Amino acid sequence: MKLSLLSKRILRRDNQSEYWALVDQIGQCLRSPSNLTAGLATGARELGRALGAARCSVVLSTDNAVRVAATYCSAKIVAAVQERLDLVDGEIGRGIQDCSDLSEISDLNGNSRIGALLLHALGESTPAPSISSILTAPIILDSRVIGALILYRDKPRYWSDSEKHCARAVGSCLSQLIYQTHSNERARSAADREALTNRLLTAIRTAVGVDALLSFAVDGIGVNLGVTRAVIYMQPDRDARPNDRRLTTALRVRAEYRESVLVPSLLGSRLDIQSAPLLGQLLAGEIVAIPDTNEGHPIVKAIGVRLGVRAMAFAPVAYNGQTVAVLALEQFDRAREFSEEEIGLIRLVTEQTAVALYQAELYREAGESARREALISKINSAVHRSLDSDAVLQAIVNELGAALSVCRCRIALLPNPMPEYLPITHEYIAPCCTDR
Repeated sequence: MKLSLLSKRILRRDNQSEYWALVDQIGQCLRSPSNLTAGLATGARELGRALGAARCSVVLSTDNAVRVAATYCSAKIVAAVQERLDLVDGEIGRGIQDCSDLSEISDLNGNSRIGALLLHALGESTPAPSISSILTAPIILDSRVIGALILYRDKPRYWSDSEKHCARAVGSCLSQLIYQTHSNERARSAADREALTNRLLTAIRTAVGVDALLSFAVDGIGVNLGVTRAVIYMQPDRDARPNDRRLTTALRVRAEYRESVLVPSLLGSRLDIQSAPLLGQLLAGEIVAIPDTNEGHPIVKAIGVRLGVRAMAFAPVAYNGQTVAVLALEQFDRAREFSEEEIGLIRLVTEQTAVALYQAELYREAGESARREALISKINSAVHRSLDSDAVLQAIVNELGAALSVCRCRIALLPNPMPEYLPITHEYIAPCCTDR
C-alpha cells in the first residue's frame, strides 16, 4: 500500500520528506518507460542528479556476466573517463552477488583493487576529476541480487542516511521495473509460443502427405525454439524393422529447417549414432538433451565436432511400440540448456507427428486395400465378360500392369513337357515404354 507524501512527512520527523518525494518522482518516471533500457537510464539519471553524484550506474548480472546497463555522468566526467569507469563498475558489480544491503567505499585507499582501477580511469584525464567515495545499492529480484546502483561522489563527505535510504528505494523501484518487464516478456512469449504451437499442431493434423507434415513439424519447432537447425530422420522403407540395432543406418534426413541459407543442409544424410549411448535411450522412448557437446560422451563430442554443433536434442517419433523417426534439434553458436517447458513442447510435437504418421499409414493401407479390391473386381469382370481365354488373359495383364504402375506385365503359359524357352503369350506395356 502506497503512502501519500503527506503521510510520509508525518511518519518521518527528521525533515527528509524531500527524499521520499524524490523517490515518488522517480517512481512515476519508471511506471511507463518505452522499454527496460529507457527505464534504467531514467532511474540512473534522476537519482544521480538528485543526489549530486558525479556518476550513477546500473549494473546487471546475467548469465554469470556483469554488464553496465545504464549510466549518468555529470559534466565533470568527460567521455574518455566514462568509458574507463565502466571497468570500475564491472569490477564492483562482480562483487555484489553476496551483498544484499548497501555498501559504501569511503576510503578508496583501503581497497587496493578499486583504487588502482580508479587511478587508471581518472589519472589520464586533464584535469583529473576526484572521486571521494562510492555507494552501491543492490537490485534484488526474487530474493536474489541481480545488480546494483553504483554512485560516485566527488565531494569529500560521507553519504547521509537519507541519501542511502533514497538509493535503496530507487533500487527497489528498478527491481519492480525489471520484474514487470520480465513478466510482460514471459507473457508475450508464452502467448506467441501457444499461437505458434496451435498453428503447428493444426498444420500437422491437416497435412496432406508424409513429406508435408514432416516439413510442418520441423519448421514449427525450429521457429518456436529458435534453434539453428531442426531435422527429422525417417526410414524410407516402411517395412524396415524399427527396433533393429541397425535402425540408424536406415534413418535419413527427410525434412529440415535451417535458420538461414548459410546453415549446411543435411537432406539425405543418415543418423550416425549407432555407436553412441543415445541409441538405446531413443529406442526406449526417451528425449535426450545435450546442453554442451564439449562436455558429453566422447562419441557425442565427436558428433558435435563433425556437425559443428554445440548443443543438441534428440526425440523419438514412435507409435505401436516402434520408433519410426527421430527429431533432432541443433544449436550451433552456443551451449544451451533446454528447459522443461521446451522439452514438453518437443514431446508434444513428436507425439502429434507420430499420430499424423500413423493416420497417414492407415490411409495408405486403406487406399491399397481399396485398390486391391478394385483390381480383383476388374479382373473378375473381365473374366466373366468373355469366354475367350486369350481375351481373359490379356485383360488380366492389362489390369495388373495398370493397377501396379509397372512398365511391363507378361504371362507365359507352361506347356508339358517344358520347352527350353518359354514363349510370352500375353503382354502389357505401359505407354512410357512402348518404344523400348
